[in-house]
Amino acid sequence: AIRNTAFAAGSVAGFSRGVVPSGNEIVFEQEEENKSDLQVGETEVFALHYHTADEGCPFPPDGRREFSLIKGQRLIMLDVRQDGYAVVRYPGSQRQGFCPGNYISVDGRRAIVALSETAGGGRRTTSLKRR
Repeated sequence: AIRNTAFAAGSVAGFSRGVVPSGNEIVFEQEEENKSDLQVGETEVFALHYHTADEGCPFPPDGRREFSLIKGQRLIMLDVRQDGYAVVRYPGSQRQGFCPGNYISVDGRRAIVALSETAGGGRRTTSLKRR
């Protein structure tokens, strides 16, 4: 296993299977297989935070559900919606769902969607960092 404190080494590509949260560290086991599960237009991303999905379908009539996330979990990103939610799937699966774009990252440091405060105290999407 390889220890990577707060993704200090930069990209975590190739280190994803068996993610085990341990305090402020994330332990990755080196991935044996190649990224053959990536299709054209898809991007490998990693969860920056834990997230518990809300029940139901967040964007009816779209039947896809929101995914819960485990910090360090590997996902495949298919698209980013204008509202900041990402369309993702689990590696090795074609099942698609949504997760907050500010909870996932390509490089393990910066979220793919940055949020900032609005004048009314709410939150809004200010930039999409799709790579």
